[in-house]
Amino acid sequence: MATRLLYLENMCQLQCQAHVLEVIQDGDIYKIVVDQTTFYPQGGGQPADRGVIQNEQAVFAVQGVSLENAIAYHKGIFERGFLSLQSIVEVIVDPQVRALHNKNHTAGHLIDYALANLGYSFVSGKAYHFPQGPYVEYGGTLEQQQREQLAPALEKAAQEIIDQELPVTISLLGNDPNKRAMQVTGYPPILCGGTHVLNTKEIGHITIRKIKNEKGNLRISYAVS
Repeated sequence: MATRLLYLENMCQLQCQAHVLEVIQDGDIYKIVVDQTTFYPQGGGQPADRGVIQNEQAVFAVQGVSLENAIAYHKGIFERGFLSLQSIVEVIVDPQVRALHNKNHTAGHLIDYALANLGYSFVSGKAYHFPQGPYVEYGGTLEQQQREQLAPALEKAAQEIIDQELPVTISLLGNDPNKRAMQVTGYPPILCGGTHVLNTKEIGHITIRKIKNEKGNLRISYAVS
């Protein structure tokens, strides 16, 4: 049975009730499957949410989530008790962790927009929106002097978008909830299945940490604060 992924319907919903369908032991780690979840499973360059699945009988600390064959597996440890099958639980995402992931993910896409504003037409490729050293990559390279000139200009252009306090929206492409696009008001939509801030002002400050050539691509490392 496919897990209902509630973040696809409302990425602001961080808590729900669910029924336990499976409890799988894998060494010291357990995997919990519920019928619906507010947790984002790792994918698309975005890390999985953290949080808890709990009821009166147990508290399960979720340390990671993976999506396999449309089923979300919540991986972690029992801090107290044990969950029985078909029991009703509260599924609760850590709001601070989700907020950080939202900021990093949206900031990565703002770099796309900022590059376009500066007149560059690089095609985006691989992205890594984890808190530990996020970056985005684009096809093509630049000489060292060009990279050194681009870094401060790009940081300024991205920060200008943030400071405009622009709404960020999510839209479905057709009837498939898995096909989604994010869009900053005034800019083209970008295909993306992740979670995002609701307004660019939530990102705060962006820093372009480094721009380097990496195996035929241009890697732009950044940070938000």
